[in-house]
Amino acid sequence: MRFATTNFSDIKPIASKMYIILGILFAGFGYMFAGEPTIQIEGTFSMIAPAGKETHFTDFTLLLSGNRYQVSDHYFNGELLVGGSDGTNSYFVNKMTKAKNVITNWWEWGSVSAGQFPSKDLTPGQLCWLAFASSDYFRTQTNSTLPLEAFQQNAEFLQNNLMLSTNQPRLPLSIKWYGTNFWYLRTTNIADRITMQYTNGFLAGEYIVTSKTNFESFEFPLSFDLDVFIPIFNNKNMQTEDVALVQILRGRINSIKQVKEIIDFRPALGSRAQIADFRIPSATNGNYLRITRLNGKWPEPGDVDFARTLEVARLINITASPPPPHKSELDTPTNSTLGGEE
Repeated sequence: MRFATTNFSDIKPIASKMYIILGILFAGFGYMFAGEPTIQIEGTFSMIAPAGKETHFTDFTLLLSGNRYQVSDHYFNGELLVGGSDGTNSYFVNKMTKAKNVITNWWEWGSVSAGQFPSKDLTPGQLCWLAFASSDYFRTQTNSTLPLEAFQQNAEFLQNNLMLSTNQPRLPLSIKWYGTNFWYLRTTNIADRITMQYTNGFLAGEYIVTSKTNFESFEFPLSFDLDVFIPIFNNKNMQTEDVALVQILRGRINSIKQVKEIIDFRPALGSRAQIADFRIPSATNGNYLRITRLNGKWPEPGDVDFARTLEVARLINITASPPPPHKSELDTPTNSTLGGEE
C-alpha cells in the first residue's frame, strides 16, 4: 500500500515472595524522565462494517513523553476509559461515568500490570499505544504476541509479523497477526476449541498505517486501520488469507501539539476505586491482588494503606475481595467485537 505523507501544518488542527516481587515491580519508580517534551495527540476512531457502513466509536486524547503515555477514550455511549504508563507499569481505569450519573458514589474499576503494553484496556486504547507510544517497547519485544482485546479469547495464541518505520521514533507501519489451525469460540478451554483445515495458518488481523505526518523531528501515523478477521471453519485445504472480515477500526488524528510538561502519566483515580494489581499474586484471586482505594492514589511504595494490605496478604496469603467482574459486567461499550466481549 502506498503511504500519503504530509506535514501536519498543512492540515486543519483538529506472599513470601511478595517483597521480592515488589522490589522488581517498583524498580525504576519515580518518574526519571522529567524534562522531556510532552506531546498531545487528539483524534477519533470509527468502526466500519464489512458492508462499508462507518460509525463513530470514540474520541481519544493521547499524552506522550518518551516511553510514558496516557490515553483517554470518550466512547459513543458516554463512557470514559483511561490508560497510561510510567514507563515500567501500565495502569487502566474505567471512570464509570454513566453509572455515576445515577449513583454518585459508584466505584471506579482499575488495574495495574507490569510492562508498557495496555493489556487491560479495550482495543481503541491499545491501538493508541501501538500507533504512537510503542517505539521503546519494540526495541526489546520484537517477538511479542500483542494480544489485542479485539481478538478476545484467541488473543494470546496469535503470532505477529511487524514492520517498523525507519524514521524516529520508529513506530509500526504494519502488523499482521496469524493463527495456527485452531480457534477458541467462547473460552480458552479445550472443549471450546475448533480445529480447522488451513495449509499454513490463517490471517487473524492486520494493522496498517495509511498516511503519515511529521511533527518536529518525529514521524507519526495520520490515519491507520485495524482489520479483524475470522477463519472459515468448514472448508478444506484453505490458504492463509481465506478469511472473513469482521470489522475495521479506523483511527484518524485531528490535532497534534506540544503541551506543558506532565510528571505523572497514570490516570487520575476518584475517591472510591477497586484496583486489581496483576503484579502481585493472591491465594483467593489467583494472579492479582484486589486493593480498595479511598484516597484517590494508585498503590505505590510509601503508601501506608497499601503497605498494610500487602502485609495482611503476606501473613495470611489471602484477600477477602471477590474476583473482578467479567468485562461484560463493567459499564463499558460492548456493541461490537472491537468494543468488548459479548
